[in-house]
Amino acid sequence: MPNGKVSDIFYQRTTYVIDGQIDGIISVAVDVTEQANHRRQTEAILDAIPNPIVVKDKDLNIRLTNKAFEKAFGLNMDEDDLVKAEITSLRNELSQRFLEEDKFIIKNGGSSKNELNIKLADGRYHDLLYQRTSFNLNNNDTGIIGVVIDMTELSREKRQTDSIFSNLTDGVGLLNRSGFVKTNPALLNLFGFEDEYDLIGLTATSPELSPEFQLDGTPSADLAAKKIERVFATQTQQTFEWLHAKNARVPHNWTSETTLIPVEHDGLPAIICIVRDIEQQKRAQLELQKSQNVLNRSQSLAKIGGWEFSKLTNSFFGLTKFIKSTKLNLKRRNLDLR
Repeated sequence: MPNGKVSDIFYQRTTYVIDGQIDGIISVAVDVTEQANHRRQTEAILDAIPNPIVVKDKDLNIRLTNKAFEKAFGLNMDEDDLVKAEITSLRNELSQRFLEEDKFIIKNGGSSKNELNIKLADGRYHDLLYQRTSFNLNNNDTGIIGVVIDMTELSREKRQTDSIFSNLTDGVGLLNRSGFVKTNPALLNLFGFEDEYDLIGLTATSPELSPEFQLDGTPSADLAAKKIERVFATQTQQTFEWLHAKNARVPHNWTSETTLIPVEHDGLPAIICIVRDIEQQKRAQLELQKSQNVLNRSQSLAKIGGWEFSKLTNSFFGLTKFIKSTKLNLKRRNLDLR
């Protein structure tokens, strides 16, 4: 340019016709430096983002991608490859259902997200979260911007966690202020349910889980609210005994050792609830206590006049002294205590 600066020029040519014949060419040059600089800045910003990003126009044609997207899908920078990618990678892999969702977003605005498992340029299948939202610039330039989040490692860890969670012998559930949101098979069994959805949404004081009153006469609803709020407020775990309602597994109320552990779930406070059935242990302790009481009574010295009898030794104390102090003859002294 005459000013010595490098400019971006949009150069367009077209023929013109005089008396029905092409008479020449009209050329038009437009300085688009500002628009080009804006595009380069936008591309630089998108390239700095580690997640794959794709921008589509209102006809769902790809107009812009970042380096992460091109690397993930094995694309080159030229437009031909981008158009080819739209047909081969996205439309085939994301399926027609997602395209219909994109059309709905273009027409009505809003956003959408989908989970999918597809093969990327590295030859491996990845668990992806595909999020899209509409944009509208000056009520004219509309389109969709999509972000791809690779959840593969997180999914693997989640599967491992779910496997551990499912195989725990103690009943374990995830509880928020609205009730249970997740449970393992052991907890379902403890509460006499077969399907997780039978437990989801129930609270600790639902009649299916707890009787109206605990053993000390405290209303279950009041005591549960107090313990749960204490966990939320102090962010410390609480362990206590809890009386549960009878169910399909047991025909009577039963006792558990329950532990509440504060956690975070989906960005909100939640509680891990661990339930261990100690009913048999409690019954065994009760029987042991009864036996201990009987034993204590038996071991206590029975006062028979001046005699003291021990059940442990099955003998009298003080008997010899008593006999010696009497005028009983030797034959009388051979007492049969059986």
